[in-house]
Amino acid sequence: MGRTIKNGNLPHPKPVEKVELSERYVGLRIVLFLVLLVVGVSAIAYGIRSFFGTKEGWTAVGTEMSAGAGAGNEFVFMYRLGSRDDMSVVAENKAVTAAYAKALEHSYQLFHSNQSFENVPNIYYINQHPNQVIKVDDLLYRAFATAAEYEDRNLYLAPVYEIYDDIFFCEDDSQIVDYDPCTNEEVAALYREMTVFAGDPESVEVRLLGDNEIQLYVSDDYLKYGQQNDASKWIDFSWMKNAFIVDFLAEELAAQGFTAGTISSYDGFAHNMDDSGETFALNIYNREQEEIRQVAAMQYSLPRSFVTLRDYPMNAPDKYRYYQLDNGQIRTSYLDVADGLCKSAVDSLYSYSTEHGCAQILMEIAPLYIADAMQEPALWELAENGIYSLYCRDHVILYNDASLKLTELYAAEGLTYTVELQK
Repeated sequence: MGRTIKNGNLPHPKPVEKVELSERYVGLRIVLFLVLLVVGVSAIAYGIRSFFGTKEGWTAVGTEMSAGAGAGNEFVFMYRLGSRDDMSVVAENKAVTAAYAKALEHSYQLFHSNQSFENVPNIYYINQHPNQVIKVDDLLYRAFATAAEYEDRNLYLAPVYEIYDDIFFCEDDSQIVDYDPCTNEEVAALYREMTVFAGDPESVEVRLLGDNEIQLYVSDDYLKYGQQNDASKWIDFSWMKNAFIVDFLAEELAAQGFTAGTISSYDGFAHNMDDSGETFALNIYNREQEEIRQVAAMQYSLPRSFVTLRDYPMNAPDKYRYYQLDNGQIRTSYLDVADGLCKSAVDSLYSYSTEHGCAQILMEIAPLYIADAMQEPALWELAENGIYSLYCRDHVILYNDASLKLTELYAAEGLTYTVELQK
C-alpha cells in the first residue's frame, strides 16, 4: 500500500490505542521473551524478577510453543492482571500464561494442514487418510459441525488454495501468472474445474458420524482428478481457521476463570471476554484508494466477538494474505466457491455479536462479503439473529445497531464521514 499502517483494528481498553498488533507491542513481546530467556537460567533470579516485576493492570500475555512460534505471532492476548481474588498477581500471571500457551498450542496443532504431530489427528492427518473413519478432537469435530450447519463449502477449496496461495510469495507481477486466475485463463479454467468438485457433496464431504468420529469422503473420480493435478489436500480451513481458534481460546480461558482479557488475531478475529463494564474501543478503518484511514472508533463494553473482513493489508503478517499488483489491484485470500476468484463486496466489513462466536459470525457474513456486490438486505437482517455490522460507502458509515456509539469521525483533507442507521 502507499504507507505502512499499524493494526489498530481490534478491541482494546481505554485510553484508545492501537494495541493489539502494533509494532510497539510486538517489540515488547520480543523483549520480554529475551529477558525471560536470559534470567531463566537461574530459578532464583527468575523468582526475584517475577516478584518485583509483575504488576496489576493490562499486559500482553506471551507464550513459547514447542510446536512452532508461528501461531503465537498470529494472536495477541491482552489480560488484566489482578482480576482474581483467589491468587496473587504473580501466581495469576503464571497460571494464565500456562493456560493460554496450552490452549494455543493445542488448537494450532489441530488446524495445521501442512504438518503432522504425534498422536494428533489434525487436518493434515485427515487429508492423508481419505475415506477412513477417524476419531478427532472435540474442537475439530465442532468446527466441522459448524461448517456443515451453515452448508459452507469454503472448507473444500483446499486444492485451489494449494496453488493460489503461492501468489502471496511472489515478488513482482511477472511471477503471479501461474497462480492468478484473473491474469491467466488457463489457471482460471483449472480453478473452475476444482470448484465443481469442491461445491459437490457427492464428490467430497466431511461426514459426521457421532462420538467425535468423522470420515473425509472423497469420490473415486475426485481422487483420480486430484492425483492427476498433484493435489495433496481435500480440506483446509485456510484463512478461516483463526476464527475457530479465537473462539476456542476464549472458551478454554473462561473455563479456568480467566475472563479479564481480550484475544485478537492479526487477520481480523477477536473476542473480548471482560465483563467488568470497562469501556473498550474498536477502531474503524476504510480504504481511500491506496491510503488506509481510521474513520471512527466504536465504543462498547461487556463481552462480544468481532469479525473484520478487508480487502487490503494492514500489518506485516498480511504479506502472506494479500498481493498488490503494479496497477493497484489487490488479490486477497477470500475465494468464491463458485469460481475460485477472489472477491470482496466492500473494502471493509465489521461484524460483531454478544451472542455468537467468531466462527458463527463468519459463517453468516462470508457469503455476503465474498461476492461482487453487498447484499445489504441480507446483511441487515442478520441483526435479528444478534449479529450486527457496519461498513463504509461513499464516506458514509452504514450500520444497523441502534445502540452503537461511534466517535472520532474522520473529517480532514476535504473529507467528512457521516453515519447512517439502517433498519
